[in-house]
Amino acid sequence: MRIKYKLKEKNMLFKLRLYVALMLMFSGLLVSAQQTGKYVEPDFTFLTAMELYEKGMYVPAQKKFSEILMHKGVEHSSYKDDAAYYIALCAMHLFNYDAEYQLQSFIEGHPESYNTNNASFQMANYHFRNRKYKKAIEWYDNTERMSLTAEEQSEYFFKLGFSHFARNDFDRAAKSFFESKEDTNIYGPMSLYFYSHIKYISEQYQTALLGFIELQKQPAFVSIAPFYISQIYYLQEKYDELIEYAPSLLDSVTGVRAAEISKLIGTAYYRTQKYAEAIPYLNIYIKNSSSKTDFDYYEIGFAYYNDGQYQNATKAFTKIVNMKDTLSQHAAYHLGDCYLKMGDLVQARNSFETASLYKFNPAIREDALFNFAQLCFELSLSPFNEAINAFSQYIKEYPKSLRVDKAYDYLLDAFLNTKNYLGAIQTIEKMPDRTPKIDAAYQRLSYFRGLENFTELKYDEAIVMFDKSLEYRIYDKTITSLAYYWKAEANLRLGNVTDAIVQFKEFVNSTGSVSLEEYGKAQYNLGYAYFNKKQYVLANTWFRKFEMQSGFENTALMNDALNRIGDCYYIEKEFGPAADYYKKAADISVIGADYTLYQMALAFGGQKDYKKKIWSLRRLVNDYPESEYVGNAHFEIGRTYQTSITNVDSAKFYFNRLINNYPNSSMKKAAMSSLGSIYFNQRDYNKALNIYKNVIAEFPNSEEASNANVMIREIYIEMDNPDEYIEYASSGAVDISKDEQDEIMWLAAKKLYIDQKYNDALSSLTNYLKKFPTGKFSIEANYFKAELHFYFEEKDPALICYRVVADAPRGAYTEESTIKAASILFDNEEWEMAFDYYQKLYPLAENKSTKLIAAIGRLR
Repeated sequence: MRIKYKLKEKNMLFKLRLYVALMLMFSGLLVSAQQTGKYVEPDFTFLTAMELYEKGMYVPAQKKFSEILMHKGVEHSSYKDDAAYYIALCAMHLFNYDAEYQLQSFIEGHPESYNTNNASFQMANYHFRNRKYKKAIEWYDNTERMSLTAEEQSEYFFKLGFSHFARNDFDRAAKSFFESKEDTNIYGPMSLYFYSHIKYISEQYQTALLGFIELQKQPAFVSIAPFYISQIYYLQEKYDELIEYAPSLLDSVTGVRAAEISKLIGTAYYRTQKYAEAIPYLNIYIKNSSSKTDFDYYEIGFAYYNDGQYQNATKAFTKIVNMKDTLSQHAAYHLGDCYLKMGDLVQARNSFETASLYKFNPAIREDALFNFAQLCFELSLSPFNEAINAFSQYIKEYPKSLRVDKAYDYLLDAFLNTKNYLGAIQTIEKMPDRTPKIDAAYQRLSYFRGLENFTELKYDEAIVMFDKSLEYRIYDKTITSLAYYWKAEANLRLGNVTDAIVQFKEFVNSTGSVSLEEYGKAQYNLGYAYFNKKQYVLANTWFRKFEMQSGFENTALMNDALNRIGDCYYIEKEFGPAADYYKKAADISVIGADYTLYQMALAFGGQKDYKKKIWSLRRLVNDYPESEYVGNAHFEIGRTYQTSITNVDSAKFYFNRLINNYPNSSMKKAAMSSLGSIYFNQRDYNKALNIYKNVIAEFPNSEEASNANVMIREIYIEMDNPDEYIEYASSGAVDISKDEQDEIMWLAAKKLYIDQKYNDALSSLTNYLKKFPTGKFSIEANYFKAELHFYFEEKDPALICYRVVADAPRGAYTEESTIKAASILFDNEEWEMAFDYYQKLYPLAENKSTKLIAAIGRLR
C-alpha cells in the first residue's frame, strides 16, 4: 500500500534562514553607500571637511565641521547648517555614544533645514545598524522618501523591508522589497531575494520560483538560488522538472547540501513510483544527514519494499522509533509483509499485531488485524488464545467485511484446536446468519463441551450441551450416537435411571453405533440401569448381550458383567446358572475375585452343595486374606459346619478364627452368637455364658445383644441360678424389671419341679415365695410347694400352701387345693374348717366324683 503524505519543511527552512543570517552581515556595509547632502560652493574649510568625510576620515572631518560651526564670522553662516548635519553624521559613523542625540538635536534644532529629511533617514539607518528595527521603522516612516535620491530610495525600501522582515511582518516587508527588487544597485538583488523568500514561505511558489530563477544570474546568489528552485519544484510536485534540474547540482556540492539535494531527487523519484531510481539518492541522504527522521527511514524502506529488496526494507522500517503515529502504523504493516515474503512468520505476526493496534488508517488496521489473526492460527501460537481473540475482534469490528466468513471459519478451527468449546459455542450463537457448515461445527462443539462438563461432574450442564448437539443430529451420525450415549451416562449418574435407559436404547438403535466402542458399554450400562431398578430379568438380558460383544474378553468390564449376571440368577434363586457365571468371572479374576468366590459359595450353598461351598470359601480365605469378605467367609464356613454338616468342632474353629483374627468384621457378633449357641447346646454353660456376656458388652444395642440376653437368662435358668442372673442384670448389664425378676425365679423353680428335682425345687419355690409372696406366679408356686410338702408328708406346711391356693380366686389349681386342704383339716380333726372347705368345694366341683367327695365331707 502506498502512503500519501506531505513532507515537513522545518529542516529546509532552517537551512534557508542560515542564508538570511548571512545577508544580515552585509547590513554594516550598506551605510557606506549614502549620498552627501547638497551644498553651496564651499569655501576652503568646508571643502576640506567634505573631502575628509568622503574619504571616511570622520574624526578630522568632524573637527573641520566644528570649526565652521564655531566660527562667528558672517561668511560661514551659510555653511553652519550643513556643518551641524555632518557633525552628527560623523558621530554616527564613529559610533559615538551621543550620535543619536546629535542627530535628534539637529532634527529638532533645524526643522526648516533641507538636511532634516536626510537626518531622519540617517537616524533610521542608525537604528537599523543597531538592529533596533522598531525605531528604525518609525524614522523611515518619518522620512519623505520622494525627497531622497534614487540610490537612497533603493536603500530606503530595502532597509524598511528588512526591518519589517526582522519583526516577522512579512506582508509589509514584501511590499517594501517589491519597490526595490528591480533596482540595479546593490539593494535590488537583495530585495529580490528577500521578496522571493517571503513568497516561498508564504507558499506562493510560482512567484518565488520566478524570483530565484532571476537570482541565479547574480553572483552573490548563484550558490543558494538552485536550492530554492529545487525545493519549489518539489513543493509544487513538479517531480519531472526536479529530476531534470537537480542532479547536476550534485557536481558542485558536498556534505549536507549534497544530502539535501539527494533527498529531494530521491523523493521525486519516490513520488513518481520509480523506486529503484530513488534508492541511491535516498541512501546518500541517509548516510550524510545528521537529522534523519522516521519518515526518511520509512521512505527508503518503502522504496526497498517496492523494489523487492525485503531484507533492506526491514532494516529501514525497524529504525523507526516513534510508534505512536500513522507513519509507524504503515511501517509496521509493510514490515509485516516483508517478513511474510521472507518466510519469517513469527516476526510477521508481531509486526501485523503492532499495525493493528493503531486506528490512524482503518484499512491498514483491518488488513493487519486479519493477517495477525491468520498467522496466530497458522503458527499455533495460542497459549493465551491470541488467534481466537484476534478473529473475534475482527468479526466484531468488521461484521460486513468480505472476509468475515473466512474469519468465522478460522475462528471455529481455532476454537477446536484450543478446545475452547464454550467460547466457540457462544460465538456461533451470536452469529446472525449461520450456514450448514457452521451448524455442523456447532453440533460437534456442543458435544465436546458436554464431554467437558461430564468430566467436571457437571452432569446437568452436560445434558444441556448434549441436547444442543442433538438438535443438529442430521449432520454427523457418529456425534449424534455419542451424544445419546453420554447424555444417558449423565442421567445415570444423576439417578435419572428411567431417562438413562431411554437414551441408552436410542444410542444402541442409532445408525453406526454398532461400530463404536461405546456400543458394548451401552449394553453394560443398560444392564446396570435395570439392575439398580431391581428388574433383574431385564438386567440379566442386557448383561448377557454385553457378554456376547467382542473386544471385552478378559477385561474388568466383562469380569464385572459376569458377576452381575451371576447376581441376577442368584437373586432369582437360580443357583445353578448363578454358580456357572460366578465361575466364569473367577476364571478372569481381574477385579472383585474375592466377591466372586464369596457369591459362588453362596450359590453352591443354594444348591446344597456344601462341600463346594466350603471349598470356594476356603479359597477366598486363603487367597485373599485382606478381603472385605474374609470375615463373612469364615462365618459362612462355620455356619455351614454348624447347621448343614454338623461338624461343630470345625464350626467352632472358624467362628473362633473370625472372632480372634478379624475383630472388625461385621460378622463378629453373629459368629459369637453362633459359638455361644454351640456351647449352650453342648451344655457348656459357663463358656456359653461368657460369650453371650461379651456380645452384650461389645454390641450393646444390636439384635445379637438382645438374643444374647435371652440366652443368658436361659443359661442361668438351666443352671438353677436365677438370683445370679438377677444380680447380673441389676448390675447394669441388662435393664430388668421386677416382673421379669418374678418370672425368671419362677421359671427356674418350675423347671426343677418338672425335672423332678424335688428337694431343689422345694427350696427354689420357697425362695421365690419369700421374694415375691404376691408375685405373678405366687398361686401356682404355692400349689407346687404344697404338692412337694405333701409328697414329703409334710402336711402342715402343705396345708398352708393349699389354703392359699384354695382361698384365692378360682384358677386351675383351686379345686385340687380345696380337696387337699379339706382332707388335711379333716385328718387333723379340725372339723369346722374342714366342713367349710368341703362346703366350698361342692360348687367348684366339675365332675360327679368330686361333688360326691364334697357331699360326704360335709356329712362327716
